[in-house]
Amino acid sequence: MICSKCGHVNPDEARFCGNCATPLTAEAAEQSAAPPSAPPTVAMQTPMEGQYQQPPRKGMPGWAWALIILFICGCGGVILLPALLFPVFSQAKMQAKKAYSVSLGKQVGTSMAIYLADFDDKFPPFSNSEEIAHKLDPYMKGSSPSTTSDGQVYESVTDHARRVTWNSEISGQLSSLLNFHAWMFYDPTPYGDYKVITHIDTSTNAYKSDEFEAQLKLPLKEQ
Repeated sequence: MICSKCGHVNPDEARFCGNCATPLTAEAAEQSAAPPSAPPTVAMQTPMEGQYQQPPRKGMPGWAWALIILFICGCGGVILLPALLFPVFSQAKMQAKKAYSVSLGKQVGTSMAIYLADFDDKFPPFSNSEEIAHKLDPYMKGSSPSTTSDGQVYESVTDHARRVTWNSEISGQLSSLLNFHAWMFYDPTPYGDYKVITHIDTSTNAYKSDEFEAQLKLPLKEQ
């Protein structure tokens, strides 16, 4: 018999608890003799007829779609970024080439000015650019092409003098009798919409197509 107060187990014939002296009643004896009750069972709820049931999800999970979107965006960036930057790099490269042509033209013009000072302001007679480049060679620095650290070769001043188109009308002329704004030579290579002209006064500039043609039409002698 189990005491209802302290839980002490007593003999069945005992009338009082041997631990706490609590009277043992017949109700306590029945509880101690009864088998332990089974734990309550939870009934599974089944959907009622006509009640909406959410269908099981099918297809790829959300994280898979996120990976696909990131992959597509990444590939698009790889394709679009060079397409956007290529014109910028190409334009910057063209500007650098134009600036280098202006620099070479100025150096060739300065060499011609030194030559004129030594030969009484008289232009050397010439029939082609090779002849005039040969006569200016002693006055020009950097007669050999320059090479950068990455192996790119740049045109020398002498090579530039050979490549440009000279004004044949200045051959053997006195520079003091000529229009200083007339052209002495020009670089035939176009740099985008520009071409480079060096004038009699050695000034060198890049002109757009329409202005370039106007510069070539300037009279050689003052009117």
